[in-house]
Amino acid sequence: MKRAAWEKETAWQDIGQTAISSNASTYKIQSFRRELYGRTYRFIVVRSTGLTAQKEHKLEDVLGREKDTLTKAIEKARKAVYNCEGDARTAGEAFAHEHRKALHELKVSVIAQQVQEKRAHKGRPRKDEPAPGMHIEYHLAIDLVAPDEQVLREWREREETFVLLTDIRDDKRVSDEQVLRLYKDQIEVENGFKHLKSPYHVGPVFLHNQTRVKAFAYVMLLSQLLYASFEYILREQMAKETKPLILPGKRKSMRPTGVSVLEMLETMQTVWLRDENDWQRMTARPHNDQIERVLGLLGFDLSIYSTVRKNG
Repeated sequence: MKRAAWEKETAWQDIGQTAISSNASTYKIQSFRRELYGRTYRFIVVRSTGLTAQKEHKLEDVLGREKDTLTKAIEKARKAVYNCEGDARTAGEAFAHEHRKALHELKVSVIAQQVQEKRAHKGRPRKDEPAPGMHIEYHLAIDLVAPDEQVLREWREREETFVLLTDIRDDKRVSDEQVLRLYKDQIEVENGFKHLKSPYHVGPVFLHNQTRVKAFAYVMLLSQLLYASFEYILREQMAKETKPLILPGKRKSMRPTGVSVLEMLETMQTVWLRDENDWQRMTARPHNDQIERVLGLLGFDLSIYSTVRKNG
């Protein structure tokens, strides 16, 4: 699918960004219909600018490690000695085949070398002793050549794209762009359920009755829905702001997570004061002024900590 998409350079559909951020990745897509295991699916090849920058760093690392590995293998192969040219050529072909997937190019050839044979016995040779004969040995000559631009371009094309698969073949009902956006939105759901499934929340639960377990799960889902709504409203309001929110640790953010804001709200303290015959609850001071800002963005003020709203 990747090869087919890159061969049709003019067929890419420009989607742009799927996230609200100045440095968010932009995407281009192409779709194909192919049969897999007896069923027809829609394959959507996605090209991401975000992967481009990531894979350039990976390419440098891949080339470096590959060069070190091949250099050691070449040094070992060069030391091998062969008695006939045929054996040497066979070994050279086997070496090239073993490393055929390397990005670097390997140029393998066979060289013949005349070597004088050793004398049959040790010690000083006699005056009338004939000189040892000569024989031919064969070695591999292997040159390591840096990958050409075509190889690097093909590597980048493979790495900068990924493929989505769906059995929804009706692109009028769900377009290719919608499939990509649904895929990218999954991270929001996954992050939410990661929060729900953490041992901190489900570890201390001691429920054995099946009905109560289901009821607890329902309450947790409601809490997740409330959390998602709270985060969404806050980010929508922050999109209208010009100054970032100062989070715990003096971190600045224009798109704060719900967790970071809840961490801030956990520092809020209240006190009970007795006024004649009545008790009054109020916020303790000093408190973080960013809390008042968050409450304002959500449509509240500090009175939620002291005033109990009555029905009606």
